[in-house]
Amino acid sequence: MLKKILVLSLIGVGIYLLLSRRKAYAEEVSEIPSTPQVPSTPQAPDNPAISMVDQMIKEIEEKHKIVTPAPEEIVSPINLIQLSSTIHSYRGTGGEKSIDGSFETYQVDAQPNVEGKPISISSTCVSQHIFNKASNIVSLRYKMYGYAWYSFEGGASVSCKIEYTADGSNWLTVPGTLDNGTGGHGYMGKGTISDLGEITKTVNITGCLGIRASVICSASDRDGWVATDARIYEIQAIGIP
Repeated sequence: MLKKILVLSLIGVGIYLLLSRRKAYAEEVSEIPSTPQVPSTPQAPDNPAISMVDQMIKEIEEKHKIVTPAPEEIVSPINLIQLSSTIHSYRGTGGEKSIDGSFETYQVDAQPNVEGKPISISSTCVSQHIFNKASNIVSLRYKMYGYAWYSFEGGASVSCKIEYTADGSNWLTVPGTLDNGTGGHGYMGKGTISDLGEITKTVNITGCLGIRASVICSASDRDGWVATDARIYEIQAIGIP
């Protein structure tokens, strides 16, 4: 009996000690300061005046903002004579060879070694081209040849030139394109020749409705032989339609 009382006393003392420790622990935890809470940033109330100012600034920026224009289409110069709408007319044989893009083929009108007493002859080549609307010409490329000769007492002349028209009827010589050749050629030095080869000439012809190249050769003699030879190798009118 005494033993039971002793055991119960020990159990009671253990329970008392356990409860005492739990109480002390709770008191220690309660003394630890808690982490302070960071107050949230207060939201500014809506201000109608500020909203109106912002809207006005936006409208002003939209009204006066710089708009970069789209780049204009760049039109490259082309050979206007080659356009399908261009109307062609020729004098001489093989006129289409004067616009075929080759500086070796040619349109021709020639009378070689004609005898007479007296005698007078001429050869003429014309390559004429009318555009469907007035255009601006910036460059000319061409090659022409002319030859005239007499054998005894007479004369010889050559004229090579490029002309343009603004109305389709009145033709003006393009400055710097007229060539009358030089004398002292051929048999007995009585021939006149124009042979300048391939030429590229910068021009500024505005409102041009047509271009033509021409070679005219004439020869005469009191009693003897004469000859003429007119050729147009190529004529190109580079411009903006």
